[in-house]
Amino acid sequence: MVTIVDDDELMRSALQGMLKSVGLPSKAFASAEDFLKSGQQHETACL
Repeated sequence: MVTIVDDDELMRSALQGMLKSVGLPSKAFASAEDFLKSGQQHETACL
């Protein structure tokens, strides 16, 4: 799982689209705080 943390919604969306196009799963968060609250840290292989 690739985790994207960026406060720019367009950048998050573009990165997710790019990763999806090459078959990589991803989740996106608007802030580090949101990511840490999500409990997804154990699933993240790349941040």
